[in-house]
This record gives sequence, structure tokens and C-alpha cells, in this order.
Amino acid sequence: MTDTTLRLRRLVADNLAVIALAVLLVTGAGVVVTYGAYTGDRTTTESSETTLYETESAFAHGATVARENEVFPLGTRLSDRSRYYTRIAPVADGNYSFGYRAASGRLDVDLSATLVVRGVATESSEVLWTQRRPLDAGSTTGLSPGETATVDYRVNVTRLTDRTAAITESLGGTAGEVQTFVRVQSRFDGTIAGSRVEQTTTDRLAISTGSGTYSLTPNTTTTAPTIEETVEIEDPPGPLRAIGGPLLLAAGLIGVSALAFARVRGKLSLSSHERDLLAYRAARDEYDDWITTGTLPAGVGDTPGEHVVVDELEGLVDVAIDTDGRVIENAATGQLLVETPRRTYRYDPPTADGEIDDEPPEPAIRRID
Repeated sequence: MTDTTLRLRRLVADNLAVIALAVLLVTGAGVVVTYGAYTGDRTTTESSETTLYETESAFAHGATVARENEVFPLGTRLSDRSRYYTRIAPVADGNYSFGYRAASGRLDVDLSATLVVRGVATESSEVLWTQRRPLDAGSTTGLSPGETATVDYRVNVTRLTDRTAAITESLGGTAGEVQTFVRVQSRFDGTIAGSRVEQTTTDRLAISTGSGTYSLTPNTTTTAPTIEETVEIEDPPGPLRAIGGPLLLAAGLIGVSALAFARVRGKLSLSSHERDLLAYRAARDEYDDWITTGTLPAGVGDTPGEHVVVDELEGLVDVAIDTDGRVIENAATGQLLVETPRRTYRYDPPTADGEIDDEPPEPAIRRID
């Protein structure tokens, strides 16, 4: 049995409680990590904003040629132009369309078109006066995503210009600018993607005149409200938990099994003989400078003197020091001796197999200085 094996067994025996506790802790940690990785709630909750719906609106505008001219035949339809000629096509008309995009829904929509003429202060944008004239109105029920509701409008721009001039003259002038536009108010309510919706929006078609022409400029808005959605996402165990947990558990179980097997085999403690053997080998290494190994020649010391058996190697070394002698290790038997003129001191070291050599000692070699 090697010194390393004995030292390892002594280390385990002297620290058995600590080692057993460590093995149990490793096993417990493996159970906890493995359980957490493969059982229980392994989902996380994430929140995100999703657009519930998005409104879509547009003005279509145009004018029909009503007077003869050198360019456009009578009855020609002019559509979506940046400028229209007031003299030949004085009436602007068209429609306003409203719709929405969504996963699902049904809306009831009310549309109303109004011609608005108002005076606005240039610096403060304060509305000084306003005149309104209803143009058209319409209702649509059960409007689905992708469908449209429409309302028509028709404005005689020549008459509008004359009316604006008359108002300005009656007021004695204007402190700012005169604005004219078609205003469409959209009121809708219903259900979109399972959510109740009720809202009102306003869009405009500005009418600008000057130098024998007029322009129609749409100003529409888009409504896109959002809702917060909560989603549960599966959270798979990471490599540390997925692999580390079972490894810890396996290591702990192997450790418990090894301790149990060693206990049954009696390997968790050292016998008194094994402790003596380990102590002897440590002392043998420590006092190696005082020990000489040799083979005794035949016939040396035929007249044996008195033998004294020493219990420990340290004691035998002390005798050698006190008598100015030397410890001789018999290479054949392993016995260690110190010879003095009066007697021989002997130490019988423990053997690895546990047997003690009871053979009578051979005479020691006298040291000659």
C-alpha cells in the first residue's frame, strides 16, 4: 500500500464529516438546478405596443370645362390638378373618402361636408369671423376594413370669390387673411379587433384663388391608436442550467455511492496498524540522514549482546545521537538497529501487509569512525 493511498484515506477519514456534507450539498444543488431547468414555470412575459387600426382618408377633386376656349373642349373633365382656370371651369367638385385598416372590425360612419369662409388675424392666428354652409352628409353602417364611406362636395369658386369680396367690403376691410376650405367631419364608432372605438376626425380641402385660377389643396390626418399586448414566451433553460444541473446531480450521486461503498469496505478509516505504518514512513523520510541501509555479512556479530526493542523510530534515532552511533537498516529484514558496546537497540517497523517480523535480529554492523 503506497504512502499516497494511505495519506488520501487518512485525509478522508479525518475530514469525513466535511466531505459528506460537501457531497450532500453538491447533490442538493444538482437537484435544485435540474428541477428548475426542466420543470416549473419557464415562461417570461413580454409587452409590446400594437397598432389597433389606422384611418385612411383622401379628397378627390376636379372641375368640368363649362365655357368655350382655345384649349379644352366643352365638357372636358379636369381632375386632381394643381391649378384650375376660374373662367372656363368655375365649379370645383369631388368627394371625400374614409376608410381604415385593421385585422377586423365593423364601424358606423357619419360624414358631413361644410364650406367654411373665415377671417384670420395674421399675427395671432385668431379667428375674427366665420361663415359656414353645409354641402353634403352621409352615413354608412357596418363598414369593414378595406371598405370606404364617401361624401360629395360642390363649390362654385366664382360665386365664392364674389361672396368673400362682399363680406370684406361690408366689414370695411380685413385685419388678416380670408381662408376658404371644405371641411369634412368624420364620426365613427364600433368595434375593431375586439375593442370598442368611438372617435371624430376633421380633414380639410383648402381653396386658394388668384390671377384667374384656383387651387385645391387637401390636408388630411391619419389616426393610428395603439394598444399594449402581453405575450408569454417560452424560456428554455440555458446551457449552464440544462447541462450543469444534471452534471452536479450525477457528481453528487457518484460521491454518495462512493462514500457508501467505501464505508461498507471499511475504507473510510485507518486501522491502528495503517496509522503506525504511515507514521513510520513519515519518520523514515524525516530521519533518512541518520539511517544507513546495508546487508549484514555472514558471521558478523555471532555473539549476540543484549537486545533492547524500541517502540518508535524517533527513539532509536535519539539513541544513535546520544551514543554517537548510526542507525543501520537491514536490507534483508527491514529492521533498524543501533549497536553499542553493551547492547543492541532494535526497532521493528510495521510492514505493509500488517505482519510483524518476529525473526531474531542479525547482529548489527559496528560503525567505525
